[in-house]
Amino acid sequence: MNNQALVRVIVASTHELVRMGLGIFLNSHPDMLLIAEARDGDEAVRFARELDAQVLLIDVNLPPLNGVTVIRRIKQVKPELHIIVLTMEMDTQQQQAALDAGAAHWFNIDASLD
Repeated sequence: MNNQALVRVIVASTHELVRMGLGIFLNSHPDMLLIAEARDGDEAVRFARELDAQVLLIDVNLPPLNGVTVIRRIKQVKPELHIIVLTMEMDTQQQQAALDAGAAHWFNIDASLD
C-alpha cells in the first residue's frame, strides 16, 4: 500500500506511555501511519498545521493549552481534520465543549471493557 492510501495520524498526549501504545497500535495496522507525536498543545497545533494528517487523537488535558482550545485553533486552519478526543476524565460540559469546538468523537480511555 502506498503512503497516499494510508490514514495519516497525529497523536497528542502528555503521557509518553499513551503515545507509545497508540503508536504501536496504529503502526500494527497496514492502512494507518503515525506521522507525529505531540507532547503538548502547542506541538499539536503546529503538527496539525504543518503535516498532512487526516486524524488527530488528542488528550483533552494538554498544557499549556487545554484540549478544547487546541481543537478550536486547529479547526480554524484545518476544518477537514478528524479530531478524536481521548481522555480518562471528562464531564458532560467538557464533552460538549470538545464537540462544539469541532471534535468528531470522544472516548473515555479509562472505561471498562465489561
